[in-house]
Amino acid sequence: MSWGPVRWWRARTLHARLSLLVAVAVGAAMVAVAGGAWVAVREIQRHQVAQELTSDAAAIAANPQQWLATESSRSRELWGGGEHGDGDGGRGPGRGGRPHGEIGPCWQILDATGTPSGGSRTTLPVTDTAKQIAAGSSRQPAQETITLGPDDYLMLTVPLSGGGAVQVGMDSDPSERVLAAFALLLALGCAAGIAGAAFLGRTVARAGLAPVERLTSAVEDVAVTQDLDHPIDVHGVDEIARLGRSVNAMLAAIEASRRAQRTLVEDAGHELRTPLTSIRTNVELLLELERRPELAHRLPPEERAKLLADLDAQVRELATLTTELVELSREEATRETAEPVDLADVVAAAVARVLPMMTSWSRP
Repeated sequence: MSWGPVRWWRARTLHARLSLLVAVAVGAAMVAVAGGAWVAVREIQRHQVAQELTSDAAAIAANPQQWLATESSRSRELWGGGEHGDGDGGRGPGRGGRPHGEIGPCWQILDATGTPSGGSRTTLPVTDTAKQIAAGSSRQPAQETITLGPDDYLMLTVPLSGGGAVQVGMDSDPSERVLAAFALLLALGCAAGIAGAAFLGRTVARAGLAPVERLTSAVEDVAVTQDLDHPIDVHGVDEIARLGRSVNAMLAAIEASRRAQRTLVEDAGHELRTPLTSIRTNVELLLELERRPELAHRLPPEERAKLLADLDAQVRELATLTTELVELSREEATRETAEPVDLADVVAAAVARVLPMMTSWSRP
């Protein structure tokens, strides 16, 4: 038994198979491209976030005291209700006017014991890895994923030259939302592309299989009418035209086989008619003698024996012809090689064959 999907596939028409194959191929290509694009965008975003965290951490680590003073002044302005702060609007030193605080990455500075000594209003958790970096046990920056309230943050901890560490955190949810929206757009685009591919595949299959349908109709007409004398119209040099020429060659071979079969039947009828006629004549003669015993003197015993011998020879000849016809009708019979024939032998054999018949016909 065939597997279920295999049975279902074999039950589909060639038109449906081609349409489905085109749709699947285009859909697979679109899904692969969309997946690659999504992965590329995700990696670019991660690289940008990591680069921004590294840049912010390096800027703070270069002058941590000034950043602490700036953040303290900005906090007093925000919480004290003043309209003017330290003259830079709460912008960190050396940052080209980039604001920090709740609208940007949150940060804090750790002393050598891992205790926060200041930073943004959002407090970052001090992990074991951060404590090791602050204590000087590890001099390699560490990036971790943390949770602050309902949001996930990426946190980077870098060591300070005099001991301690700088922690910088950035909310990763906006990037994840952008990736989710991008994935949804890609999914919608893939769905639309697959639907369009299915429609185009159906159109392409219909156009590509039109010559096959015409050839199929022509072959079906030949099968119905049994007319092998009119070949199928073939145009072009493509595979369909080659198939049409092959079909015409097959029809010509079938017609030749039909003519050969007709000729064989006619020749067999002629060959069988001669011994059957002779046998019938001799049998009628014997029956006539049986019905009219007074005519028995006209056929002496030696003539009767010769007549019976002729009947036996004719029956043997009929059996030989029948055997030869059976051999000719076999599909596995091989074509005999051509050999030279002496016509004198053919004439002598024909005379020897006909002479007994003429003798039996001449008997009263």
